[in-house]
Amino acid sequence: MRRLIQTKGHTKNILLKYMDENISNPIILIPGLGGAQAYCQLKQPKSNEFPIWLNLFYMMIPEKLRHYFGLYLNPITLNSENTDACNVIFPGWGDTHTIEYLQTNGFRFFNYFGRLVNSLLQNKFFVKNFTLRGAPYDFRRLPYENTDFMNKLKLLVEETYTNANRRPVVLLGHSMGSLYTLNFLNKQTKSWKKKYIKSYISVSAPFGGAVKALLSVITGDNFGIFYRTPLSFRPILRSFSSVISNIPDPRIWPSNNVLITTPDKNYTAHDYSALFQDIGFPVGYQVHRKSVREFMTLDYPKDIPEVYCVYSSGLLTIKRLVYKPPSLFRLEFPNQSPKLEYEDGDGTVNMQSLQYCNKWPNASVIHLAISNHVPILADKRFLQFVHNHVTTMYTIPMLTLVNNNHTGIKYPIILIPGLGGSQAYCKPKDVGSSFAPFNLWINFFHMLLPNKVFDYFRLQHDPYTYESHDSNECDVTFPGWGDTWSVEYLSQHISFEYFGSLVSELMKDKFYVRNFTMRGAPYDFRKSPDDNKQFVMKFKHLVEETYTNGLDRPVVLLGHSLGSLYTLYFLKNQTKHWKQKYIKSFLSVSAPLGGTVNALMSVTSAQIFPVLIEGENLGVFIQNPSLYRDVIRTMTSVIAVLPNPKLWSKDEILIVTPFKNYTVHDYPEYFSDSNYLTGYKLFTRYLSAFDPLEAPEHVPEVYCIYGSGLLSVEQVIYKSPSLFISAFPNQSPRIIYGDGDGTVNLRSLKVCTKWPTAKVVEFITSEHRPILSERRFIDFVKQHMNI
Repeated sequence: MRRLIQTKGHTKNILLKYMDENISNPIILIPGLGGAQAYCQLKQPKSNEFPIWLNLFYMMIPEKLRHYFGLYLNPITLNSENTDACNVIFPGWGDTHTIEYLQTNGFRFFNYFGRLVNSLLQNKFFVKNFTLRGAPYDFRRLPYENTDFMNKLKLLVEETYTNANRRPVVLLGHSMGSLYTLNFLNKQTKSWKKKYIKSYISVSAPFGGAVKALLSVITGDNFGIFYRTPLSFRPILRSFSSVISNIPDPRIWPSNNVLITTPDKNYTAHDYSALFQDIGFPVGYQVHRKSVREFMTLDYPKDIPEVYCVYSSGLLTIKRLVYKPPSLFRLEFPNQSPKLEYEDGDGTVNMQSLQYCNKWPNASVIHLAISNHVPILADKRFLQFVHNHVTTMYTIPMLTLVNNNHTGIKYPIILIPGLGGSQAYCKPKDVGSSFAPFNLWINFFHMLLPNKVFDYFRLQHDPYTYESHDSNECDVTFPGWGDTWSVEYLSQHISFEYFGSLVSELMKDKFYVRNFTMRGAPYDFRKSPDDNKQFVMKFKHLVEETYTNGLDRPVVLLGHSLGSLYTLYFLKNQTKHWKQKYIKSFLSVSAPLGGTVNALMSVTSAQIFPVLIEGENLGVFIQNPSLYRDVIRTMTSVIAVLPNPKLWSKDEILIVTPFKNYTVHDYPEYFSDSNYLTGYKLFTRYLSAFDPLEAPEHVPEVYCIYGSGLLSVEQVIYKSPSLFISAFPNQSPRIIYGDGDGTVNLRSLKVCTKWPTAKVVEFITSEHRPILSERRFIDFVKQHMNI
């Protein structure tokens, strides 16, 4: 064990007496533009310091904010200087308290590095202002104006290195802070960097600028203060050389990419001389030219042991500013708020700028989809990456050490969720829309508006091939491939847990690391396996990568519900040699191998989404279930789990109506009578491509796991129409129950008991999805994994 000995009130007296078995490296956090507290001390009359940046009083009076916090651009040197009103101070050098929260009241609304700092402090190696440091600076200016920054940061690195028993330091720079760090590193000697630096983590860096900065310079930004126009903030933003330097770089944006459209002229990044003249800010052009010469944002970091480029995508980011002709109620360009057109990025910085680091020869790229520019710092995927990186127990050599301390060899695992078992986002196809990508599944707002669910979530089918694709409203994405975060919980609400308990339990063993030896495989669960062409190739690559991460150990595949069918389909498409090398075992959990009557009820009358969340009605009790039927009927995955004619006999009636009864052998008539002929085409197409009743071959170990002893839909009975009851199929039926796991019928769950190599694990009274959180199931998985 390692102990920290601290003399009260003096962090300089902290001694790291013993090396921890899990060696950690110290870290310095360098914030971005606006990412540190700032204080004003009036020059005349003298006053106590008071907070100025994000002080709501001054934010509501931008003229005062400009007076105190604005800069003066020297037209000769092109450097910026404080005004005569205020000495602006950025306190807390070396500590983190002024970059954790941007207001002294600590409201989470102003959280910056707060979540990351709190996460790191869970490791006792990290002590604020000792092994966990901050480097706040005057973010209004560029490095060549902050003349003391380079020397101060060098001394801070050396001091932190010494504090940590001469362990090299991790430098983590966010946004503009990443560019500051890049410039700092490229001014140091090779030998100095080799001794003092472990790694450089660049997060959300605007290497080539951003169109949003151009908007700030031309029109301003009112920071969401709706009763003040952006124009009222424009003078202060134009006084910040850091904002001016952040406009799109002509070396990244081509000359045919129009950034600004006006009634009289269009501008690209190659027209800045004319643009700054036309907006009445010619000195801004001179500042920008100087920043391009002296602020080296496109150089790659040289002689750094490890370089990581972390960024996000999938969020609407300003692409172009469109200014309209002046009118009675509209000022002329540039004194109006433009219409905004959007493209891909992190909500602030455009993709071509974020991705520039992909060209660096020494960078490892970490792409976290759908994580906003600043909130990425609190994203649990990012927090986990930083935690893993600063603690070397998560490297492959340490994985070997960990396993030498255990009698059983651990195996990496991939979790494949079921129908409805991962988060889904909608990215509007109209890039001019003001809507950013939003959480679609599970989103209560849209669940309460079934017409919206239909527009966004439905699939369309090719009339000839019956292959499916997204609607015209949305590109629906299922983020987190390879990681587990999007299959642990299905929304921001902890109550919608999926694989969360299992992941948390496995994480207690140090062999298991998210997105390394413990992986997730979220997919478009609206589609059946044969309808999801990309899955097999992507999944094969994921298995091979996980095998390598796990010290060339074969991989455990755990598929739940529909995910088990996906896994089975995948395994049937691989060679015997490949499976024997890369696969340790296939754990089939709650698999509807022969279908389920629940699915038949869903496509008939929907019954409040009984299939989509695998046994839960989400509490949407105020809606007519039939309102959801249209979207369910477009999902080939639901069609794939209809009762299989090979498993149900022609004598077993599943649907009773006043005029006709239906068995699984009456599907042609049933689909016709329920006005759903497309469903029959989709079902026969699926069965011709894949037989889920067949056993997997050449898989070393196969486990058939399921619950039983719970009421599960066995037959549905529709009444005669009346004044208050609609005709079949537009009514909620009476239900007759049989045995199963609450969602899937027992005969379907037990198909795998007939597989010749399968070992059967039956959990009495375990429900379809909650089985994943049960203690006895988790204990079984741990035992199988030698934990």
